[in-house]
Amino acid sequence: MFDMGFAELIIIALLALVVMGPERLPHAIRSVLKWVHYLRQTANSLKDTVEQELRLDDIKSDLQVEEIERQVESFKKQAAETSDNIRTVGQKGKDDIARLMDGDKMAERKPDSSGEKAA
Repeated sequence: MFDMGFAELIIIALLALVVMGPERLPHAIRSVLKWVHYLRQTANSLKDTVEQELRLDDIKSDLQVEEIERQVESFKKQAAETSDNIRTVGQKGKDDIARLMDGDKMAERKPDSSGEKAA
């Protein structure tokens, strides 16, 4: 952030000692360190909050994907049940048609056989 080396920090400390004097300098250093500590805590808290919010967004999107997958599975089951029902109804219809056709053939044979005996 700041491109300061050890030499620059020594110069700043000496200037602060000359300007403030030895009586007020320890109090000023403590005040500066308290502010630095407060700013670091605030930055860390903000960073944690942002990371937590990002994780919540990931969790929400994961939950939405899981819900969509559950719905897809439910639709697949319903489609399979419907398909089975259609097959069952279709087979019953085929059986009914076959029975009706067999019944018609039997009905056609009965008059013919009685007609042949009469003739």
